Amino acid sequence: MSGEADYEYKVVNAPTSLLWFRIKRDATERLLNDLAADGWKLDEVVVNWWGGAELFLRRSR
Repeated sequence: MSGEADYEYKVVNAPTSLLWFRIKRDATERLLNDLAADGWKLDEVVVNWWGGAELFLRRSR
């Protein structure tokens, strides 16, 4: 069995300002801290060409 089965994954969008051109740093930090309190860890970030970002999180099952 792969190690992947030991984790669950979640994707959330980073908070952005008007028209998704800029990621809100403080709001993103608060979001990640709130998710970390529930056991989620940032696994990967994909920054989109228009300025938005998807945050890939994982936690142990």
